[in-house]
Amino acid sequence: MKLAKIEGKKHYMPDRSPSQSPEEIRLSVGLASVDITPEIGVPLAGFGGRRRRVIPWDVPNRYPYATFLKPSTGILDPIRAKAMILKTGNDMLFFLSLDLVAVTAKIVGDIHARIKHLGFSENEIFISATHTHSGPGTLSRNQFWQAAASDKFQQQIYERFLDGVQTTIQRAHATLTEASLFAASFKTEDLQRNRRGRKGHFDSEANLLLAKSKKGQWLGGLVNLAIHGTALDAGNSQFSADVPGAIENALAKKLRAENAAPDAAEAVILFLNGAEGDVAPMRGGVEGMNKIGADFAQQAQPALKNLRPISPEWKAHSTEIHLGAAGVGARNCVDNDAWSWFVPGWYRLSLIKKMPQKTRIWNLRLGDMIFLTWPGEPTTAFGLEIKNLATTAGFKQAWILGLTNDYLAYFTTPSEYDEGGYEACGTLYGREGGSKILKAHKTMAGL
Repeated sequence: MKLAKIEGKKHYMPDRSPSQSPEEIRLSVGLASVDITPEIGVPLAGFGGRRRRVIPWDVPNRYPYATFLKPSTGILDPIRAKAMILKTGNDMLFFLSLDLVAVTAKIVGDIHARIKHLGFSENEIFISATHTHSGPGTLSRNQFWQAAASDKFQQQIYERFLDGVQTTIQRAHATLTEASLFAASFKTEDLQRNRRGRKGHFDSEANLLLAKSKKGQWLGGLVNLAIHGTALDAGNSQFSADVPGAIENALAKKLRAENAAPDAAEAVILFLNGAEGDVAPMRGGVEGMNKIGADFAQQAQPALKNLRPISPEWKAHSTEIHLGAAGVGARNCVDNDAWSWFVPGWYRLSLIKKMPQKTRIWNLRLGDMIFLTWPGEPTTAFGLEIKNLATTAGFKQAWILGLTNDYLAYFTTPSEYDEGGYEACGTLYGREGGSKILKAHKTMAGL
């Protein structure tokens, strides 16, 4: 890996070609998926409006798990934890996709504490929320998120969640088997829409990274697309992985058909969201959700026939960013009159001050690809800019991993922030917050 000095610090620059061919490096891959759906009655996280609210709050303690949000009433499809581990020699790389609306740095730290005995370092862990708005709440200790769209923290639900995640990772680790990596990207059609009124303004590119065993069977892998998990609206009260889950299931079914072997293990797909801050699904409801999944798998078919081998060489790097105090100069949703009915005016500022001032971002170079994490929901403009820069720098694929390793709400460009709208009012770190993250990525990756 080449090194370059940028602003007095060492940062990893992309090699124009891998130092070894994929065949010269022995890679093992482990994948697992576990149902971690909590008890019915745990509220759904994601929507904070009246349709999901308990009005007034459940002060009398009528519900065992719900205080601010209505209890869930059933299971439409399972909430899952999905893990993928790559191992070469003593080095390991770990991806985790969770059917949650978000993962905070605290959740990431607690998961790492549970699995560090397996040998993972903090720079080798990428934990992403699919951003379904029908996943479980009660998992955040942050008072702002509890009041906004998650509900009061429940220790017993959190511990069971961590138990399920730990089981998933241990199963993936136990299934490590020699394999090869293959990648492709393709343009999707009629799956997304821009919800800020900018017709056609979204990243329609989907990325795939798939593992195939030495027996020639697809084990599964990663899929990356920018889309909100909101096909099911706030009126839904049943657990569901929403659009991301539908895409995972449809692609896994496609790979099972490709395997065409009775003894082949079920393929495991991990959905990693992209720059989806202003991107909604084209269709809604259960039928629309499943159609998006089926259409995605169908559109992926040509790409599956033209996958290229990926050298399993990687290097991960991270940097800390000081974003400043949340709410200072921000046009945020809790200052919006539409939210004032459940957040008292005198408490808004104290809630917003519960947000951290710092975050960390990661840059992962894997073969001829680069993965760039974002601690929240960047809009399309950020995603396209950084992807274009990465392509110019020589990477064949750039993956924006939104909602990964932390969650600090929306990030709009300065011009989008000035325009206003929902995403701007949910931008808690002001008009320059996203630009700080973009600049840090460009510096760290040498873009």
